[in-house]
Amino acid sequence: MDSSNNKSEISTNEKKYSYKNLVKDFSPFANILIIFGICFVCITFVFNVVLHPRKITGESMQPTINSSFTDFNKQYDVIYYFSSNNYTDGDIVCIDNNNETIIKRVVATAGETITYSRVQGTETYSSTLAPYLETVQIKITVTSTDGSVRETKNYMNEPIIFRFITNDNEGVLGKYKHYTQIDEGLKQNQNYSFTVPQNSVYCLGDNRNNSTDSRHYGSFDLKNIEGEIVLHIPYGKTIFYAIWHKIFA
Repeated sequence: MDSSNNKSEISTNEKKYSYKNLVKDFSPFANILIIFGICFVCITFVFNVVLHPRKITGESMQPTINSSFTDFNKQYDVIYYFSSNNYTDGDIVCIDNNNETIIKRVVATAGETITYSRVQGTETYSSTLAPYLETVQIKITVTSTDGSVRETKNYMNEPIIFRFITNDNEGVLGKYKHYTQIDEGLKQNQNYSFTVPQNSVYCLGDNRNNSTDSRHYGSFDLKNIEGEIVLHIPYGKTIFYAIWHKIFA
């Protein structure tokens, strides 16, 4: 009888020992799975709730965004943006422009003055593709509130041009009041200056010669800025590549 009870106790103790060892042996893997699960939930939350994804079309932000996009080869980049109330020179932002989201770069903020001027020694010439257009090379400068002056660059590494409308069959001048004002000033060989109002930003596309932006619409009210781009995923790349590039580039 005692022998039977002893065997039963030994068997029970062996089971307890085996269970404890199993839990002990499995615990490192369980911890890894728990950590992985928490990270997955956090990443999913960040990239779907905190950050907002957007697929980008068009060429106005080349070469920074959509560097391989063309009308015949629609290879879209993806961006994530974060809502903010503070934007500075150089920030790339998403803008709600009459219910259409556009992506541009901030070049001037409230109180700063942007000036358009002809480049001396360059001549006005007509476009062979659009004969109703006359084009002149210009430069765009920004005077900050402390009086310092900086020149905006064309990220395409080519001269910035301004297209005069000599035969406005498409109604461009009537549609874009700000563009009309720039047009009138430059036609008279005068500079055109504009001071950005409070609670507004002035934004241009990186591809200066192929962008519809503040030159046409004027400054954008901050309430129409959806957010600043914080992550850019080029076509064919993964989100992990974008995060690595963001941190270590």
